[in-house]
Amino acid sequence: MQFAQIHDVLHSTQVFHQELSARYEAVAKESALPRLKMLLDYLAGHEAAQAQALARYEADAPQAVAQTWYQSPPELDLPLSSEALEQTLPSLDLAQLVDLAVRYHEALVRYYNELKDRAPSVATAELFAHLASTEAKEAMRVVRDAEELQDL
Repeated sequence: MQFAQIHDVLHSTQVFHQELSARYEAVAKESALPRLKMLLDYLAGHEAAQAQALARYEADAPQAVAQTWYQSPPELDLPLSSEALEQTLPSLDLAQLVDLAVRYHEALVRYYNELKDRAPSVATAELFAHLASTEAKEAMRVVRDAEELQDL
């Protein structure tokens, strides 16, 4: 049986956003296609901003919530493993890249909702409900912003 504190869950999600940002950035540097490079740069910045927001959220969370223990927290079920992402990302076109970015956001929404549903307290459930809502809005934002980039 695994145990984790809320701040550990938030930190691991923050690290996920940082790693995804770094992968997008690395592929952007290698891309010869201007629009694809612009989208990858945008996604890298977007994920970096998400990581920073989670860091602030973790720092600002009430101590009682941040130190709450979860028994058997769920696993984050990602669309692609890190290795598969590294191999797949360079070969994606614009539409596939947007689809993948949205699928990552959707995976996080499911993860946060599962954490909310298993929450040991009302305050913890509210925290993860807020994060799920925020992540869903970010998915819609990525689609909207990607469409604007494609119109350039």
